[in-house]
Amino acid sequence: MPYVSAAPKEIYIGMNCMSSYTDRIIKIANALEIPVYKMIFDELSSNFNLIFKKL
Repeated sequence: MPYVSAAPKEIYIGMNCMSSYTDRIIKIANALEIPVYKMIFDELSSNFNLIFKKL
């Protein structure tokens, strides 16, 4: 299988991700200078949508 170089540009954390994991992901993302977003439930939507919030 050929090697494919891939670098993340953004990180999206799930709504139910444990805070200890979230903290670790944020530290890694800050070191790599990558923006981090957390998915949250949109309480104003009638379609039960998730939206993201920049951390």
